[in-house]
Amino acid sequence: MAELIPTDPRYGEALLFLYHEAELLDSGRQVEWLDLLAEDVSYRMPVQLTLKRGASAPYSSGSDIFSDNLASLRVRVHKLDTEYAWAETPASRTRHHVSNVRVSEGDKADELRVSSNLLVYRTRPDNPVPDILSGERQDVLRKVGSAWRLAARTICLDQSVVGASHLGILL
Repeated sequence: MAELIPTDPRYGEALLFLYHEAELLDSGRQVEWLDLLAEDVSYRMPVQLTLKRGASAPYSSGSDIFSDNLASLRVRVHKLDTEYAWAETPASRTRHHVSNVRVSEGDKADELRVSSNLLVYRTRPDNPVPDILSGERQDVLRKVGSAWRLAARTICLDQSVVGASHLGILL
């Protein structure tokens, strides 16, 4: 699949999609974020494996830290507005830094493969030590009508052990 060059309009559209998504998540507008998702979205974070140098698959194909679809993501997001969101009361403050965006043709004519590096800086009002999560996101964006929707996301963290007390935030 050919990588798109920055002058291709779809490259710019994918970049704007990622920037808009980060803005929604950082400003606490997760319900609006749900509108960016395709009906059949797959949203997962596989477990990173610690293997010998040169191993071909550093992430588990069978174990995930989380594996969500649209229904489970809706539950996660809407729970934040209830009295049962203990891990996110008070809410985390996050900053999503998206960089090194690479866009290529997708498997279907209406899809793009988008890889990006992600750094999420999260602070909690009750903890002076921030959480820093670093990794790569491998996305599939699908054109639905005139808008791009997130059809799949695989989040590959650099950490083997996630030191954060919880992952109540979206990456």
